[in-house]
Amino acid sequence: MLDTLLIRNATLACVFALSACATTFESSASTSVSVSARAASPIDAEPTADDVERVRVPVADAPVRGTGQLVTIVQFSDFECPFCSRVTPTMERLLARYPAEVRVVFRHYPLPFHRSAEPAAIAAIEVRAQLGDEGFWRFHDRLFENSSRLSTANLVEFASDVGADPDAVRRAIEGGAHQSVLNDDRALAAQVRVTGTPAQFINGRPLMGAQPYEAFAAMVEEEIALARSRGAQNSSWYETLLADAPSSRAPPPPREEARDRTVFRVPVAHSPSQGREDALVTLVAFTDFECPFCARALGGLEALREHLGDELRVVFRHYPLPFHRNAMGAHEAAQEAFVQGGNEAFWAMHDRLFAHRTALEPEQLEGHAQAVGLDLQRFRAAMADHRHRAVVEADIAVARSLGVRGTPTFFLNGRRLVGARPAESFVALGDEVSAVAQAHLDRGVSRGDLYAALMEEATNEEPAEAPEGDELPAVPPVPDHAPRKGGNQARVTIQVFSDFECPFCGRINPTLERVLEQYGDQVQVVFRHMPLRNHRHAELAAEAAIEVRAQLGDAAFWRFHDRLFANQRALTRDDLLRHGVEVGADRRQLERALDNHRHRSQVAADQRAARAMGVRGTPTAIVGRRIVRGARPFLEFEELLDELLED
Repeated sequence: MLDTLLIRNATLACVFALSACATTFESSASTSVSVSARAASPIDAEPTADDVERVRVPVADAPVRGTGQLVTIVQFSDFECPFCSRVTPTMERLLARYPAEVRVVFRHYPLPFHRSAEPAAIAAIEVRAQLGDEGFWRFHDRLFENSSRLSTANLVEFASDVGADPDAVRRAIEGGAHQSVLNDDRALAAQVRVTGTPAQFINGRPLMGAQPYEAFAAMVEEEIALARSRGAQNSSWYETLLADAPSSRAPPPPREEARDRTVFRVPVAHSPSQGREDALVTLVAFTDFECPFCARALGGLEALREHLGDELRVVFRHYPLPFHRNAMGAHEAAQEAFVQGGNEAFWAMHDRLFAHRTALEPEQLEGHAQAVGLDLQRFRAAMADHRHRAVVEADIAVARSLGVRGTPTFFLNGRRLVGARPAESFVALGDEVSAVAQAHLDRGVSRGDLYAALMEEATNEEPAEAPEGDELPAVPPVPDHAPRKGGNQARVTIQVFSDFECPFCGRINPTLERVLEQYGDQVQVVFRHMPLRNHRHAELAAEAAIEVRAQLGDAAFWRFHDRLFANQRALTRDDLLRHGVEVGADRRQLERALDNHRHRSQVAADQRAARAMGVRGTPTAIVGRRIVRGARPFLEFEELLDELLED
């Protein structure tokens, strides 16, 4: 049954958990991939150090768009994946910005839970066989414009529209043709450790997920600068650069995670469920149909289902978040489906709601009810009198008693797992709890009594506080010396602990600019200095920035801030003086401030404040009193800010 939950959510289960790495306070090792978020011209870019991770990804026999060869972007993609759709305009923008330098190479990676992805890939391969690369890319664009309309009839129509023989395309789809091409691309994906889409390799450097344009542009410019610094020739540079690179990626080293080992007493009541009731592992999911992170978590659930098979039961509990306008109605609709048709109808509605997460208005819910075969008269009556709201609110009360603060939150035999975690986290915790469950069976507990026995040993106490590291006890004060921008009477303050030499700090800056653009005076961004010991020039850069602010105020500080991040490899004392003068600072005053370390105590004060708040690396943002570690994507900031502003 869980296969239905996972497979039907075809358009939402293919995203990566795009977590950026935070450079640790204690670390002295530099990261292997150094990417700035700037988008300067390639002429101004500094050649990247040749210590980045690269893997040799073949480009032969694959569709190519663009004529440049200084930068080759090999992309593994899925025509039914919404996140691949998002990155397609980025590829087009890169090709337009760097027409003489960049080419894009397409590799097929249709995900197994996207039912139309493989037929679409077969159709695309057939179109290329008939019309060449130019025809393939026209068809590629047409598919992504219609990624939710990939039936065989539509694929044949789209192929005809771009000039292909429609009958040959239909025969290819229905006969499962071109499997050798798909198998070769899948084997290559496995070799370079691609596990989801979209996945890119820029001159062999991995960049996973639908990252913002700035992340792509920064890496592209570093590669252009490197190629030009070595006098590269377009025709042979890719092969020359990757001649000594490995042809496969080694698995990442195991990462130790600090796990919450509390076992919570989580009731399953009469909630919708999938899987056998006496399974070794019962996973209770507190979920919100309008939450993008709940959709992202489906990949981890699928991996756990494949790993545990029939030994997994999934139980659904309602937890619509208050700032999701249509979530409560969607949950009431799902509960009505459960009342009318039991588990089968519930999961059909569940899958449809997630597949149409942005179409949950009341009239759209009625359309979903009709699509899954509900009695519309009964459905309308249930929605009108909100007869299921009490059930939803009861689930919310249970969630709060267990310390649930957001979605998705999972409990595996009572052990908590929060957020859209990677597959390894689900599988690792699943192994732990299934071993404990098996030990109970070995001691004579019957399968029918297993979950109840596990819950008897659990706690039913509400956690006294949030898990360590997620939230501060109060909103920290903003010191007078800290530069700020945004609303002076803002409702939410974001204090960002940052390091001018940290590449990941560069990545968060466009996100913060977007936050200010979207939320205006409701949000204020505050800069706090946290130069890391392993960055040689970071502390002096911080002192220079403080002096620029002392001379010219916040506006000049932010101009200087932007200039430093745009030139992270040019932060020597002479560079800092040059940058300072260019934003209007007095050179002699700046020289004296740097020579006598006039502002070192202010830097130290920010570092002490960071330690007191539990900040361990950069960038770290304190949003209100929530701690956000790393260069997190805009969507996460948006979710958090919406919640805080709603409160």
